[in-house]
Amino acid sequence: MYELFVFLHIAGALLFAAAHGVPGAVALAIRDEPDPLQLARLLELGAGARPAQYAGLALLLIGGIAAGWAGGWWQTGWIWLSLALLVLLLVGAVPLAIVFARLRRAIRTGRHADIERLRRSPLPLVVAGYETVGFLAIVWLMVAKPF
Repeated sequence: MYELFVFLHIAGALLFAAAHGVPGAVALAIRDEPDPLQLARLLELGAGARPAQYAGLALLLIGGIAAGWAGGWWQTGWIWLSLALLVLLLVGAVPLAIVFARLRRAIRTGRHADIERLRRSPLPLVVAGYETVGFLAIVWLMVAKPF
């Protein structure tokens, strides 16, 4: 059963990462898109990936937790640190979701100064860097199992 749980965990991680790439690409693309109508379309594209993101995250968690039990990993530190990093990554993405929500509202209300400020925000780059480093750290912990 352990191998099946690891497979589900990896499949969930791949689905989550693939679906998460859509809003990530949107976050980078909005910086270069001055047209509010196109910005709204980009934001809807990113929002459309949410169901797949949530499904991947659920599969990742279910498979990972089950593999942790089946493999006897819950007595080790690396699995707890991996889980803590995942929670930090999820919490760290909240500010970007807030920027997206504010940008949607600014587009709806036609507040062009707010649109410009929000689409030029450095936050997407910060979140992309933060999530990339965190994801790589989790992968390293799962592979190396250092403690």
